[in-house]
Amino acid sequence: MKICKLLLKAYTDNTFSSEKGEFTTTINPSNLKIYSSTNYSKISSIGNVNILNYKNVEPRIMSFSLLLDNTGVFF
Repeated sequence: MKICKLLLKAYTDNTFSSEKGEFTTTINPSNLKIYSSTNYSKISSIGNVNILNYKNVEPRIMSFSLLLDNTGVFF
């Protein structure tokens, strides 16, 4: 199993111009999920065939689990 590193940075404002601190941890890639979807609208039907028109792509959603432990057992 390969472990992935995750770096979280904190900033004092919304423009990300002043860094306040950072935190490095590891995540297990088996619980990392990335979701994406594309939206279409139905324009018309010709017989049994639906004609679809591209609308947009939804923002991607990333999901993972973190275990915060202060025992020193995990590296």
